[in-house]
Amino acid sequence: MAKKILTTFKGLNNTSDPLELGNSWLTTATNLNITNACRVSTRDGLEKNRDGLFSGAFSTKGGERMFVVNAGVLEERDAASGAYRPLVAGLSSSPMRWAELNKQIFFNNGTDAGIVDERGRVLPLKFDAPPPPRVEVGSGSLEAGLYRACCTFLLDDGRETGSGDVVEVYVPDGGSLIFSEIPQAQGADACVYIAPANSTVFQLAFEGVGTAATWSLPASQLGIELQSFALSSLPDGADEIVFWRGSLYASMHSPADGLSVVWFSKPLQFHLFDLAADYVVVKGRVNQLVATDAALVIGTDWRDGNAIYAYALGDGGGALTELASYGTVDGQNAVADDDGTALFLTCRGPARAMPYELLAPQVSFAPGLSAGGGFIERDGDKRYVFSMIPGGSPWNAWRGR
Repeated sequence: MAKKILTTFKGLNNTSDPLELGNSWLTTATNLNITNACRVSTRDGLEKNRDGLFSGAFSTKGGERMFVVNAGVLEERDAASGAYRPLVAGLSSSPMRWAELNKQIFFNNGTDAGIVDERGRVLPLKFDAPPPPRVEVGSGSLEAGLYRACCTFLLDDGRETGSGDVVEVYVPDGGSLIFSEIPQAQGADACVYIAPANSTVFQLAFEGVGTAATWSLPASQLGIELQSFALSSLPDGADEIVFWRGSLYASMHSPADGLSVVWFSKPLQFHLFDLAADYVVVKGRVNQLVATDAALVIGTDWRDGNAIYAYALGDGGGALTELASYGTVDGQNAVADDDGTALFLTCRGPARAMPYELLAPQVSFAPGLSAGGGFIERDGDKRYVFSMIPGGSPWNAWRGR
């Protein structure tokens, strides 16, 4: 029998009859690389870096910084020495999600959330809205009317929290506002805002004030208008996070009704959310939020038998479009590419968006219960590599007749 020498391979195909494929396809492949030039080589081996109870790991896009959550401790790896420096302890064991913007790393798992800045400081992402102060009426020079007051906290990095509840008091002509029990918080300054007589516009009266103060000046002496009135922080229970179009997006699943809400923050104010107005609702449990230039891709858990959506912004607001009638794989496996698209895992294999397409429809494998993924660039090659916890069944693998 004459020998046939193969110099190229088309890749892996396990959805077609092997007898009809020809010799240029592989039906199984273990520890192999198939290059763009259709050449096959053995992949590099693995070396264990560290033991631990890990609930999250993240590397910045350029690979300059790496973070892990090990046994409830958030740690940063030193690039030079390889040593791990603890940043914050006492975190829950829920899987951590990450988002990177302007050299700041946002982390969140539905319970714990924060920001690691460029210097390695951990800043709060969530906050408790301050309660209103106690207000009594004294003598002074205020005009008569209904006055309102509320408080915020000004964090030491310059961010201001949303306001808490509002207190109202009627002041007769020639009165004053006597504040007490003004809330205080470590690492933040208390701010008191007043809506003067019969107004609904809150303006700054005191910044960095203690627990007590008195206001008896005319409304013209009040300061800037409150911009964070009734805004909330990232809600407890919201787990997936991603940056898109100048806002931080976060999802929360409601098992009772089988829906998920995706909230988005105020533009460039990633700690402030209008939970009553700024959101989109999809069916199923969201387990992927994928930012692309054209749209935000929202993937729901394949085990719920749901779908993949694209949320795009237009002149009339946001529009939701179904991309596929199947779901995505849990875990932080979405990665942005340089051309404005992104790759992520679905229950039918890796996909790219936008536009949406399956990258290898001729390959079928069990989708897994959870997977992490990212790019590895080496020797002129760029590979989307993912590692998963096994589970599920292949969608369309060849089983023979």
